[in-house]
Amino acid sequence: MVITHAGSGQSPILDHAFRLSSNNEPLILRDHFKGHVILMTLLEPETVQERLEALEQMFMRYRLRHFTVVGLYPETVQVATNVSFPLLKLPTGSDHEHFQTLTGLAGPAGMSVCLVNRRGHQAAVFPDDPVPGNSKFMQKLEMLLAEHR
Repeated sequence: MVITHAGSGQSPILDHAFRLSSNNEPLILRDHFKGHVILMTLLEPETVQERLEALEQMFMRYRLRHFTVVGLYPETVQVATNVSFPLLKLPTGSDHEHFQTLTGLAGPAGMSVCLVNRRGHQAAVFPDDPVPGNSKFMQKLEMLLAEHR
Protein backbone atom coordinates (compact mmCIF):
# COMPACT_ATOMS: atom_id res chain seq x y z
CA MET A 1 0.00 0.00 0.00
CA VAL A 2 1.23 3.49 -0.86
CA ILE A 3 -0.34 6.81 -0.06
CA THR A 4 0.69 9.67 -2.35
CA HIS A 5 0.25 13.32 -1.52
CA ALA A 6 0.48 16.21 -3.97
CA GLY A 7 1.10 19.14 -1.69
CA SER A 8 1.57 22.81 -2.37
CA GLY A 9 3.27 25.54 -0.40
CA GLN A 10 6.23 25.15 1.94
CA SER A 11 6.97 21.77 3.39
CA PRO A 12 7.30 21.74 7.18
CA ILE A 13 9.44 18.62 6.80
CA LEU A 14 12.43 20.40 5.24
CA ASP A 15 12.14 23.50 7.39
CA HIS A 16 12.11 21.72 10.74
CA ALA A 17 15.24 21.67 12.91
CA PHE A 18 16.35 18.30 14.25
CA ARG A 19 19.33 17.34 16.41
CA LEU A 20 22.08 15.24 14.87
CA SER A 21 22.81 12.07 16.79
CA SER A 22 26.56 12.41 16.28
CA ASN A 23 27.10 15.80 17.94
CA ASN A 24 23.66 17.08 19.03
CA GLU A 25 23.98 20.06 16.64
CA PRO A 26 20.81 21.35 14.99
CA LEU A 27 20.24 20.41 11.35
CA ILE A 28 17.66 21.98 9.06
CA LEU A 29 17.13 19.60 6.15
CA ARG A 30 16.61 22.40 3.59
CA ASP A 31 20.11 23.76 4.31
CA HIS A 32 21.75 20.48 3.30
CA PHE A 33 19.34 18.60 1.05
CA LYS A 34 17.54 21.17 -1.09
CA GLY A 35 16.93 19.55 -4.49
CA HIS A 36 17.41 16.03 -3.14
CA VAL A 37 14.97 13.16 -3.02
CA ILE A 38 14.78 12.21 0.64
CA LEU A 39 13.68 8.97 2.25
CA MET A 40 12.66 9.71 5.84
CA THR A 41 12.11 6.76 8.11
CA LEU A 42 11.16 6.21 11.70
CA LEU A 43 13.64 3.80 13.30
CA GLU A 44 12.09 1.61 15.97
CA PRO A 45 14.38 0.36 18.79
CA GLU A 46 13.86 -3.31 17.96
CA THR A 47 14.80 -2.95 14.28
CA VAL A 48 17.33 -0.11 14.22
CA GLN A 49 20.47 -2.07 13.31
CA GLU A 50 18.78 -4.28 10.70
CA ARG A 51 17.10 -1.31 8.99
CA LEU A 52 20.23 0.85 9.05
CA GLU A 53 22.21 -1.71 7.08
CA ALA A 54 19.57 -1.91 4.32
CA LEU A 55 19.17 1.87 4.24
CA GLU A 56 22.93 2.41 4.02
CA GLN A 57 23.08 0.15 0.96
CA MET A 58 20.23 2.08 -0.66
CA PHE A 59 21.84 5.42 0.15
CA MET A 60 25.18 4.36 -1.34
CA ARG A 61 23.46 3.07 -4.49
CA TYR A 62 21.55 6.32 -5.23
CA ARG A 63 23.50 9.11 -3.53
CA LEU A 64 25.12 10.36 -6.74
CA ARG A 65 21.60 11.01 -8.07
CA HIS A 66 21.00 13.48 -5.21
CA PHE A 67 19.23 11.03 -2.95
CA THR A 68 19.58 10.85 0.80
CA VAL A 69 18.18 8.88 3.67
CA VAL A 70 17.25 10.52 6.95
CA GLY A 71 16.72 8.20 9.90
CA LEU A 72 14.68 9.57 12.79
CA TYR A 73 14.64 7.87 16.16
CA PRO A 74 13.61 8.56 19.73
CA GLU A 75 16.44 10.21 21.64
CA THR A 76 16.01 7.58 24.35
CA VAL A 77 17.31 4.91 21.92
CA GLN A 78 21.03 4.30 21.62
CA VAL A 79 22.19 3.98 18.01
CA ALA A 80 25.71 2.55 17.82
CA THR A 81 26.57 2.47 14.16
CA ASN A 82 28.35 4.47 11.52
CA VAL A 83 26.22 5.29 8.51
CA SER A 84 26.82 7.85 5.78
CA PHE A 85 23.42 9.52 6.07
CA PRO A 86 22.09 11.67 8.93
CA LEU A 87 20.47 10.14 11.98
CA LEU A 88 18.25 12.64 13.73
CA LYS A 89 16.82 12.57 17.23
CA LEU A 90 13.13 13.04 17.94
CA PRO A 91 12.42 14.95 21.16
CA THR A 92 11.71 12.88 24.25
CA GLY A 93 8.05 12.23 24.90
CA SER A 94 6.97 13.02 21.36
CA ASP A 95 8.55 10.23 19.33
CA HIS A 96 5.76 9.01 17.10
CA GLU A 97 3.51 12.04 17.52
CA HIS A 98 6.29 14.38 16.39
CA PHE A 99 7.16 12.20 13.40
CA GLN A 100 3.49 11.90 12.48
CA THR A 101 3.01 15.67 12.62
CA LEU A 102 6.00 16.28 10.35
CA THR A 103 5.37 13.55 7.82
CA GLY A 104 1.80 12.40 8.17
CA LEU A 105 3.09 8.95 9.11
CA ALA A 106 1.50 7.02 11.93
CA GLY A 107 4.51 5.24 13.39
CA PRO A 108 4.92 1.53 14.07
CA ALA A 109 1.25 0.61 13.77
CA GLY A 110 0.92 2.48 10.46
CA MET A 111 3.15 4.16 7.92
CA SER A 112 6.81 4.69 8.72
CA VAL A 113 8.59 5.59 5.44
CA CYS A 114 8.11 8.95 3.73
CA LEU A 115 9.54 10.03 0.36
CA VAL A 116 10.11 13.76 -0.11
CA ASN A 117 10.46 15.07 -3.67
CA ARG A 118 13.11 17.50 -4.96
CA ARG A 119 10.83 20.47 -4.22
CA GLY A 120 10.62 19.49 -0.57
CA HIS A 121 7.08 18.13 -0.59
CA GLN A 122 5.90 14.79 0.69
CA ALA A 123 5.52 12.55 -2.38
CA ALA A 124 4.45 9.25 -0.81
CA VAL A 125 4.26 7.29 2.41
CA PHE A 126 4.70 3.54 2.79
CA PRO A 127 4.11 0.89 5.42
CA ASP A 128 7.03 -0.56 7.26
CA ASP A 129 7.85 -3.01 4.46
CA PRO A 130 11.45 -3.93 3.75
CA VAL A 131 11.91 -0.85 1.57
CA PRO A 132 14.44 -2.15 -0.98
CA GLY A 133 12.20 -5.18 -1.63
CA ASN A 134 9.03 -3.13 -2.12
CA SER A 135 8.44 -2.78 -5.90
CA LYS A 136 5.94 0.09 -5.53
CA PHE A 137 8.45 1.98 -3.41
CA MET A 138 11.23 1.40 -5.93
CA GLN A 139 9.03 2.57 -8.83
CA LYS A 140 8.13 5.76 -6.95
CA LEU A 141 11.76 6.35 -6.00
CA GLU A 142 12.93 5.96 -9.61
CA MET A 143 10.22 8.37 -10.77
CA LEU A 144 11.28 10.98 -8.20
CA LEU A 145 14.97 10.56 -9.02
CA ALA A 146 14.22 11.12 -12.73
CA GLU A 147 12.77 14.58 -11.99
CA HIS A 148 15.01 17.53 -12.73
CA ARG A 149 16.76 19.32 -9.89
